[in-house]
Amino acid sequence: MQVYLMHFPQYRKYENEKVYFKIVQPELWTEIQYLGSQRIEKSFQVQTFNDRNFVQDLLSCNTGIKICTELEFLNFYNALN
Repeated sequence: MQVYLMHFPQYRKYENEKVYFKIVQPELWTEIQYLGSQRIEKSFQVQTFNDRNFVQDLLSCNTGIKICTELEFLNFYNALN
């Protein structure tokens, strides 16, 4: 059995590139999206089983989720500044 260590932060985005994620640690993530010219940034702490599953989906790049780089994340974050 192989064990892989994952280093944090990890960066992900939805395939449509409208929402980006920074997974700071396995139980903490930030989500960024734009509505019009307003950036919406939310931080989340895992509190429920569904939250834990969501983070696992992000890390596993399940359907509709892609890996992105820190630079992509920062460019998206600063897009309207």
